[in-house]
Formats: sequence, C-alpha cells, structure tokens
Amino acid sequence: MPGIGPGLLPVGAVGWQNEQENQMKQRLLLLVVGLVALGTGVHFARYYILDRAPVVTLQKGALASTVSQSLTNSPDNVAPVIGKNYTIQSVTYFDNDAWAVVRINPVNNYASPAVIVLHLQNGSYKTILGPGSSFPSSSAQNVPTTVLYYLNSHKLTTNEIAD
Repeated sequence: MPGIGPGLLPVGAVGWQNEQENQMKQRLLLLVVGLVALGTGVHFARYYILDRAPVVTLQKGALASTVSQSLTNSPDNVAPVIGKNYTIQSVTYFDNDAWAVVRINPVNNYASPAVIVLHLQNGSYKTILGPGSSFPSSSAQNVPTTVLYYLNSHKLTTNEIAD
C-alpha cells in the first residue's frame, strides 16, 4: 500500500505536484528569458539599425521657430508657419541633444521636402546646414561624426566634383 506523504496525500501525488511546479518554473524562466531577449532586440534595433540614434520624444513645437527662421527666404522676410506652410516630419537628436537633424515636409507644395541640421548654442538651436535636400560632403565636415554618419546613411551628402 502506498505511503502517506505531507498533506495526507499519497506519495505519488506529491511527486506529481513537484513535477507540475517544475513545469511552471520552466515556463516562467522561458518567459523571463524571452522578455530579456525581446528587450535586447529592441535596443539593438533602436541603436544599431536606426543609425545609432536614440529614439527621442519629438519636441516639434520647441524647434518650430528655429525651423521657420531657417526657411525664411522671401524678400519681405515673412517666416513660414508650422502646420500652415510646412510640417516637421521627424527630429533626430545627437550628442545629448546638442545636435538635431530635422526633416520637414511642405504643405500644399509650399516648397520641396528638406533637411535642416541644428546645433544647440547658448541655450537655443542655430541652423548649421540647410535647409536642403542634400549637402556637399565638405560642408558637412563641421558636424560631429554621429550626425555625419546619419546624413551619409540617409544619402543626404554628396561628393563634390573636383575641377
């Protein structure tokens, strides 16, 4: 006759409980390993695949004035208005937000899509390059390597033809 184990259950039943607990522990371990792998994969995608640029919450409103001023090109110096004349498609920050690459799109064919490179100086962003659809490699040499890598990888730089 089988012996009586803890909790007044047959010894075989206790072994069955331990097996069930072990299966639950294995499932939990697999879940934790899967979540860690997923987190690592997301970090890898954000950092290496997306041009080593951290994903940052866009602060489009804060840059709107600087972008509008850089787009001012008319004889009467009237700055275009965000939402009316153009929209900010994306902002990618570099070097602890000291540099930003802003992609803009026109509204109602106001202008061509463009890119502007901004540098934080004395608490506000100043236009360093642009607006433009691409920049000569020589003019992009004044930006940090991270920004240059981004411009090159997005085909926003051109090689100049020597005379």
